[in-house]
Amino acid sequence: MEDLSPELQDINETLIDLKNRLNRYKDEKGDMRDERLEKVIELEKTVEGFLSENFPNVKIHLEIPPPELKTILNSAQIYVDDGSRDLIENKGDGVKRSLTFSLLRAYVKMHSERNREEVDDEEEQEELLDRPLLFLFEEPELYLHPKAQRILFGTLGSISKLHQTVITTHSPLFFAPGVTAQFIRVAKEDGNPKPIGKLYPVDFSVDQENLNTFRMAKFDHSDAAFFSGHIVLFEGESDDYFLQHVARLLNDSWDFDKKNSNRSRA
Repeated sequence: MEDLSPELQDINETLIDLKNRLNRYKDEKGDMRDERLEKVIELEKTVEGFLSENFPNVKIHLEIPPPELKTILNSAQIYVDDGSRDLIENKGDGVKRSLTFSLLRAYVKMHSERNREEVDDEEEQEELLDRPLLFLFEEPELYLHPKAQRILFGTLGSISKLHQTVITTHSPLFFAPGVTAQFIRVAKEDGNPKPIGKLYPVDFSVDQENLNTFRMAKFDHSDAAFFSGHIVLFEGESDDYFLQHVARLLNDSWDFDKKNSNRSRA
């Protein structure tokens, strides 16, 4: 809206003229002017005439708000052609979600460029960067292919360089040393009268010991450990099947699948 308005000034003037043709308005001196179209005046008088049959002293003023430039731009629609051209509303959730983040990237890019264009002084530019936007995302990985998740994680990483970005996720793909500044694991624990959520924060940027643990957990496919209550390390796939079988035989409550546990090859 801000970018287009200067280039559409002539349309703005047309919309103002349209408003004056549909409604009474005050001129620069504050005097009320009536340059409405005859049909508008006629409609107002007709309705007022019928109303005066029951309420003789009542007057009505008909106001017709014309479309504003902002309203026109807000009604923009997005079509996606993935072999079948249709509105984005009729596409799959994955495309919708990807488009949302594409629009977000465009907004952040334009927002940053506009700030730099409006501010020439380097100190003022640095001050702008000290007042970042705050982006909050809930499970951005939903409906996305693993490859698309990695691309999205890179996008969020780029955004987080200038703007604080907070996400909640169930995907181990949304972690990386140097990008994920802080990781907070949320786990439910028994409580009275109801279970409570307990937070386990780990700051990878300053805690070297935990950073090394993080890198080990990310090795191969072991990153599921981030979402596990307990971890069992073993050597190969045969140990995996053996451990699952023995656990079920010893105690049904030790069933890894029921407990949502994760095994990992050491």
